[in-house]
Amino acid sequence: MDQNKVNNLIGLAGAFLMIIAVFCPVVKMPFEGTVSFFGNWGVAGVFVIILALASGTLSYFGKSRYLWLPAFFLGIILCYHLYAQKNSDQYSIGKGFLKLNIQSHFSLEWGWFLLFGAVGLLLLSSILCHKK
Repeated sequence: MDQNKVNNLIGLAGAFLMIIAVFCPVVKMPFEGTVSFFGNWGVAGVFVIILALASGTLSYFGKSRYLWLPAFFLGIILCYHLYAQKNSDQYSIGKGFLKLNIQSHFSLEWGWFLLFGAVGLLLLSSILCHKK
């Protein structure tokens, strides 16, 4: 196999992994259970699917050198949600004297590994395409 086909297959694998990962659990909440990007964070999930389709299209048509763009935007979405998740650990219920602060315990799930793996595959395909 020549290098272009290998780059395209790596890019297609990253796009496929991104589509699978958007439906995998990323956060476990105490009272709600697990949450995926597409489940409770619908808008982010739609953007991730659009990025996956764009990545797959670029890979299919042999434009692997531009795969760094969807990888960059996916990385921004993932970092934003990780940062927002880190800062949303405390909830307040009630007002004034009856105000109650609740410390919530969120745990990250295995879907993050797949999403960051997809970013890695897309970047790898783009880097290998630029090296030739």
